[in-house]
Amino acid sequence: MLDSCATPATVQPLHTAITAHYGEDDFDNPAENVLAWADSAAGTGAGADGFVSPSFPGEHFFLVPQAAEVVGDINPLDYLSPLQETEISE
Repeated sequence: MLDSCATPATVQPLHTAITAHYGEDDFDNPAENVLAWADSAAGTGAGADGFVSPSFPGEHFFLVPQAAEVVGDINPLDYLSPLQETEISE
């Protein structure tokens, strides 16, 4: 298991939006670790900087009791091109 990571001296932002869900009481991956991903987001369509990070009650495995809420927060149509949206709606 990876216990640490090193960040290169220069990091190019990803050319996409990033959404990072996390548990509010997660001591293995605290909020500051999740929020650090904001520096890597350069996309559009999420927050002002291409990064959103919804939090949910719970610890590291918040997904188990919060599955319906997390899935409800994900909208796959946000990631489709206008052409694909047209094809789906027809």
